[in-house]
Amino acid sequence: MKLVIGSAQMGMRYGLFNKKKISKVDIDKITRIAHAAKIDLIDTASVYGDSEKIIGKSKLNKLKIITKFKFPKIKKFFFRKSVF
Repeated sequence: MKLVIGSAQMGMRYGLFNKKKISKVDIDKITRIAHAAKIDLIDTASVYGDSEKIIGKSKLNKLKIITKFKFPKIKKFFFRKSVF
C-alpha cells in the first residue's frame, strides 16, 4: 500500500473544520514524519492556492510530486469527410 500526502490545505483554507492554511512549522513536521514513514509521494494541483510554490520552497520538493492542471479550452476540431 502506498500513502500520499495531500497538499490542498498547505496552499489555501481547506476542509470542513480547518479554516486556516498549514503553518511552515507544521509543514516542517510533516516533512520529518513523511521521511520517517518512508512516504515519498505528495499530491498537489494548480488550484490548491500556493501549495505548489510552498512545496517547491520546502524539503517536500524531494518527494515525488503528483500534480493536476486544467487544460485550456480548445476549439472543437472539425474533420473533413472524405468521399470515396
